[in-house]
Amino acid sequence: MTAEHERYEALMMAAVDGVLDEQQQRRWQRHLASCAACQQEYNDFRHIKQVTDAMTTRIRCHADIQPPRLSAFGRGWLGGSMLLLAVGVLLLLAVGVWAVWHDPSTLQAERLGLLLLGGGGLGLLLYVLRARWRAGTRDRYQEIDQ
Repeated sequence: MTAEHERYEALMMAAVDGVLDEQQQRRWQRHLASCAACQQEYNDFRHIKQVTDAMTTRIRCHADIQPPRLSAFGRGWLGGSMLLLAVGVLLLLAVGVWAVWHDPSTLQAERLGLLLLGGGGLGLLLYVLRARWRAGTRDRYQEIDQ
């Protein structure tokens, strides 16, 4: 698309949506009359808008959309799996820190780096677990159901 066409791109999108004022409409029509590439693109976008508008109308009028929900078994299975994963990660992290910390050949800088890494990992894990717990205690589709 040339620089001239880039100037008309915003006008084209506004024309497709039908929100041009009179002056913009005249300017857009003058350009459209002299540019076959923009005519084709404009017609393509109008067709896309017609199809998506029709789909939106059909979805609003005829669809009975139910949000996906986990069964009690599924929530228990997922929660239990997350808990086992968290305990396993914490255990591995603790064993790794303990082993390196008690190795006499480990340098102080390595120990400090390990502490920072372990602390950051633990903080991130606790944040994720807290977010998962909070997400499980509220209905994510409450706004949709209303």
